[in-house]
Amino acid sequence: METIGKYQVHKVLGHGGMGTVYEALDPVIQRKVALKTMIPALADAPELRLRFLREAQAAGGLRHRNIVTVYDLGEDKGRPYIAMEYIDGTDLEKIIQNREPLSLEWKLDVLRQVCEGLSYAHRHGIVHRDIKPANIRVTPDGEVKIMDFGIAHLQSSNLTKSGLVLGTVHYMSPEQIDGNKVDLRADVFSVGAIAYELFAYKRPFEAESITGVMYQIMHDRPGRQGAAHHAVLARAGAHHHEGHGAPGRGALPVAGGHAQRPGVAGARDRLEAGDAHARPRHGRTMPTRWPCRSTWRWRSAARS
Repeated sequence: METIGKYQVHKVLGHGGMGTVYEALDPVIQRKVALKTMIPALADAPELRLRFLREAQAAGGLRHRNIVTVYDLGEDKGRPYIAMEYIDGTDLEKIIQNREPLSLEWKLDVLRQVCEGLSYAHRHGIVHRDIKPANIRVTPDGEVKIMDFGIAHLQSSNLTKSGLVLGTVHYMSPEQIDGNKVDLRADVFSVGAIAYELFAYKRPFEAESITGVMYQIMHDRPGRQGAAHHAVLARAGAHHHEGHGAPGRGALPVAGGHAQRPGVAGARDRLEAGDAHARPRHGRTMPTRWPCRSTWRWRSAARS
């Protein structure tokens, strides 16, 4: 049986731009884990290796129900690895690809949980920078888990496509594409792109080439999909590029506005204060707040 560090590898779960993810077992406490390793081409680069380890350590301090927990960080035969919580479920990417007939309430609840997880990470100084459907897993009980924290910062403009481009361009914010400094507003933009795709079952920006997609993100706006759909997107864009000062608190980019039911905002405040019993019943809440303020062209798309 192959081992990586102390972990016994059972099978390959998937391959990505960063490396391979395995299902493995921690034999000490008999716990199943997801074990992610870097591919040799990246592990051999000292700067990328250092950033991988440093960012994984930062993500290891995050403890939130909507973020996959990082258990361990190590290196085996020169290959860094991260041991993470094993999540039984389906990636949002597959759910969208299957065009499953899901209720509006289910979709809004998924987006709410994504935003809650990201809000927690942002408050702790962590920006994901690679939010996309493939990095969002939904359990059979409907709980959302955001994956790949700690390695998203490894996106590098120095790598060509043949040199392992990291991330998925369809969900990148304009500043990422333009090579500018990225902060939490990049995650806001990505959530807006995911919301569009989840409701329309099509990506907001499509072209025959990666260059074409980049051009659309920088210069175009998504196609029209209906009033309710654009109400959601208006909130996402309204919080992406409005000024570049210190992030504040604005409305969550989902559901077209603030929740109208009085109990939701209070529940959110209690959650932020650490009250684990304050979480509203699953599937019954609307999003309320988002920890930044910015604008972009989602708003103009909604008004067209």
